[in-house]
Amino acid sequence: MFIVQRTEVFNSVRTVFEAAVANDECEVYLLPIPRCANEYKELLWDTYASVVEFCQQLCGGKVIDTYDFETETYYDLTELMPDYIFLNVPYTIQYPDVYSLEKLALIAKVCYVPYGYAMPNENKYPNLYAGPFYVGLTKYISFLFADGDVSYSYCKKNRMWLSELLFGKRLYNIGYPRFDTINAHEARKMENTILWLPRWTAAKQIGDGNLASHFFNYSDSLLEYINGQDYYRLVIRPHPLMFENYIEYGLMSEKDVLTYKENIEKNEKISLDEKFSYDDALNTADVLVADYSSTLIEFFLMGKPVIYCGKKEELSTQIAYVTKTFYYANGWDQLKKILDNLKDGIDPLKEKRRMAVKKFREGTKNAGEEILNVLIKNYVNSKEK
Repeated sequence: MFIVQRTEVFNSVRTVFEAAVANDECEVYLLPIPRCANEYKELLWDTYASVVEFCQQLCGGKVIDTYDFETETYYDLTELMPDYIFLNVPYTIQYPDVYSLEKLALIAKVCYVPYGYAMPNENKYPNLYAGPFYVGLTKYISFLFADGDVSYSYCKKNRMWLSELLFGKRLYNIGYPRFDTINAHEARKMENTILWLPRWTAAKQIGDGNLASHFFNYSDSLLEYINGQDYYRLVIRPHPLMFENYIEYGLMSEKDVLTYKENIEKNEKISLDEKFSYDDALNTADVLVADYSSTLIEFFLMGKPVIYCGKKEELSTQIAYVTKTFYYANGWDQLKKILDNLKDGIDPLKEKRRMAVKKFREGTKNAGEEILNVLIKNYVNSKEK
């Protein structure tokens, strides 16, 4: 069974889901739940219908009617008794109480595939690992399928070595499902599209070991740049929590956000992408301009230029051969110069990027199928005991 709350991160388990649907021995269910307000337990019921719609659009899998509005009760998972439950995000405090991590673990073996690829410098920003891989998660889950070498090393060292030894918890590093469907797009016809991914954080939150957003640093200059030329078009896909967080911290009002969106809607060169999935935005973009985001690595795997708004030292040294292929902008003048160079065909990191993608891809298999095979083997072994 797959819990679905934040639809935009379903790609982290999509190919596991698809492999299970294609396997005649598997019964596959989807449990849609409403999104949660940023950092609070308040469920946003106006989002529930869109989550249900997302689940219904997936090919295969039975969509559970999670909530009965007449009786005001949630579906009782003990009626289904699934063998394995995949979390959507690890912060189950943001789930309805009846689906808390502790209660899920009493019903089934809980599995987790990280919703994003971890690549911040683990020494400078340990909180960015301690948060998603918190102690409670590793206490209750049965299977953790790491997104890559960096988070695997962190969990092996700091979280799961004892629970693996004493309680049979299982930590795997067998590939990340998000990468299964990404192909290089170097040969694709240029559409001259910049994709901008500003982060959700406010300056006040940086002291908590978080990485900065450059939304306010570049918003006016980048929009003015786009409007003053005829080569690039711009797609803005803010973090789903960004505007909500800025309102919460008093950086923008609801009217400010509405005005910002209305101005973009009137502009033929600029669009705001708030779709369920970010796939179209990544696939149709030629250049990525981004704060720290797990999509950095996905765009890199497409063989296209990545401009990171920050410093190389913010990113993990364990994958330095990847981060050396990024361009780095620490101010508008630097960002503009890089964009101008790319417009003029000046891309000195292109060959290095191609070789790094090839190295990253070496030995990779279909992670979705690999993860499903682990669970099938576990199921068979448990029945034989």
